[in-house]
Amino acid sequence: MNGEREYNFGAVAEQAVSGACVPRPATNGRGGTQHRAQRMRPYLGGAPPLDWLIAAAQLPGCAMQVAVALAFEFGVLRARELVPPKRVLSAMRVSRDAETRALKNLEMAGLILVSRKTGRRPRVALLWDRSPAEPRE
Repeated sequence: MNGEREYNFGAVAEQAVSGACVPRPATNGRGGTQHRAQRMRPYLGGAPPLDWLIAAAQLPGCAMQVAVALAFEFGVLRARELVPPKRVLSAMRVSRDAETRALKNLEMAGLILVSRKTGRRPRVALLWDRSPAEPRE
């Protein structure tokens, strides 16, 4: 599996839709709590800058969902450039067309930089180190 972790995002999304996302301490079946490594769940690694998230939330469509998915993937990989994660986006019920529109909106707002190649998924660089109000070059 190339060292990749397999998360069941579908189950997480179903819990969120059903309203069952109430945090409960994980137990080991004997009354005690599980070890931290045993109860690993997907989370946003590190906190994206609040002004970046606010700017993404003000964009139309699924821009916020795509921004959160990108922030999650950045927290997992810690890479300068990344590909928008299909599994997370499908768990958030973001279609491929909506993802494309959201990436364009995020890019026009100056929140991300996208490099596109024909026949390939876009590669995205997050622009957290400059304020969203700065104009694009």
